[in-house]
Amino acid sequence: ALGVTDDFFAAGGDSLAAARVFAGVAERFQVDAPLTTLLEAPTVQELAFWLRARGCIVVHRPLVVLNPGQGSSDPFESLQPVDSSSPPPLFFAPGAGADAFMLHELGKGFSAHQPVIGLSYPGLDGKSRFKQRVGSLAKHFEPHVRAVQRHGPYFFAGSSFGGMVVLELARRL
Repeated sequence: ALGVTDDFFAAGGDSLAAARVFAGVAERFQVDAPLTTLLEAPTVQELAFWLRARGCIVVHRPLVVLNPGQGSSDPFESLQPVDSSSPPPLFFAPGAGADAFMLHELGKGFSAHQPVIGLSYPGLDGKSRFKQRVGSLAKHFEPHVRAVQRHGPYFFAGSSFGGMVVLELARRL
């Protein structure tokens, strides 16, 4: 059993356990939160704050913090625009059909000072429209990346299909 302040992942949580947790959250609170919520709120306490802050109305979030950078421990404040004193974030796109939730371990592999942000494809939540074309996805992510980092240089990485998405995104930016 997890305590209120125990980290879901440190306690051995995986994607199957996360699906069970969120099935319970959906049933109990009548909200469908994406699994990526656990990356931002990995404790019961943080998840409760997250749900309360959104009034239990959840929408697709195109950018998911995998590592907030600068040693920050507050994931709710981590998608603020970067300033010149911090390193530019690494934006990472998963392969086709994968969600940013699958990138959790990747984010932990970086220095505490390096922000890492996963791109979360629309449509994987079963509610929003799924975009299949590389150009449509790059266009979808462009304003969100600019909101975090107004000017380059930009750092992108991607796995398989995600590599094509970030290549087009880099071209656009």
